[in-house]
Amino acid sequence: MKKIFLSLVLALATTVCTAQSVNDVIREFKSAKGATCINLNKSMIKLMGQGKDKVNLPENINLGDLGDIGKDIDSLKILVLEDCNASIKKKFAKKNINWEKYGYEPVVVTNEDKENVQIYAKKNGDNFKEIVVRVASGEDEGVLVQVFGNIDPKMLSNMK
Repeated sequence: MKKIFLSLVLALATTVCTAQSVNDVIREFKSAKGATCINLNKSMIKLMGQGKDKVNLPENINLGDLGDIGKDIDSLKILVLEDCNASIKKKFAKKNINWEKYGYEPVVVTNEDKENVQIYAKKNGDNFKEIVVRVASGEDEGVLVQVFGNIDPKMLSNMK
């Protein structure tokens, strides 16, 4: 019985010790072959929807219409593993981010049709100061979006 208990404790300790921060995960995967990693500051976000000098993102990244929420965003980090091989995507899907340790609260966590979607946020009063969206489906998808700003949670429901 002691051996079983000790084995269980060691297995749990290993899982906890390997949990990483969002930035650790981005750092680990951004240099993978086929990965796309983009950092956008406030002025680049502002340029995205304007005139002839509009910022063109790679084909596999579509932020949609940020609408009014765009003015509340200070910066974005986007990691897309769409063009990576299946083993990289599987490794990404298995990564354990220690959300609670780094002050994140769950907003949405789903696992439907083999697609795992996690949305976590850090609060600043009533608003979010950081939102992280992670989509992983093993062999098909691997996306991580980290948004910094002062975002009213009501604005999220207004996005198209």
